[in-house]
Amino acid sequence: MLNLKRGIGTHEPSVISLGQVWVDIMLNVDKVPAQGGFAVADHPKPSIGGSYRVLQAASRMGVPTEHAGILGNGLWAHFIRQSFQDNGITHIGQDRLDEDSGFRVVLSSGAPKKTFIASYGAEAHGDSDTFDTLEPQPKDVVHISGNTLMDHTATGRYRPGCTRLHAGDQPHQYVAFGQRPYA
Repeated sequence: MLNLKRGIGTHEPSVISLGQVWVDIMLNVDKVPAQGGFAVADHPKPSIGGSYRVLQAASRMGVPTEHAGILGNGLWAHFIRQSFQDNGITHIGQDRLDEDSGFRVVLSSGAPKKTFIASYGAEAHGDSDTFDTLEPQPKDVVHISGNTLMDHTATGRYRPGCTRLHAGDQPHQYVAFGQRPYA
């Protein structure tokens, strides 16, 4: 199967992320309020989170980078797409036009632990065929995040007996969780 988003011709090895990408909204507060409380945040700062950092780092090293996860349609997805464009990251994954990408509110009071509030969006709403058109080539590096493995998006790739995505010269088999892969 040919993935037309990747183009035709000679292939330059790439880092391909199957991970979820969302927007983090950092809020610095003096103290995280108790339930029903109130706090004022200094200098709110939105940034792109999730697997974006892996792609950004690889891109800064001059490696072609591709995001195969799902992006939505809306304010947060636009922010993500703009960051991809600004950093030379190509989105080759599915687009969901019916919902926006998600965001996380991150509360930091200077304590060692931060408080997170998540609003899941398109990135977390894939299904068993989310990665079916992805065809990594030899020497590609495929990255998958823990978040992607935790939701139903991963069900399309982790079924016993299915040929798995591979970036080497030999295909491998997927096995159920807890079993060792075999060639």
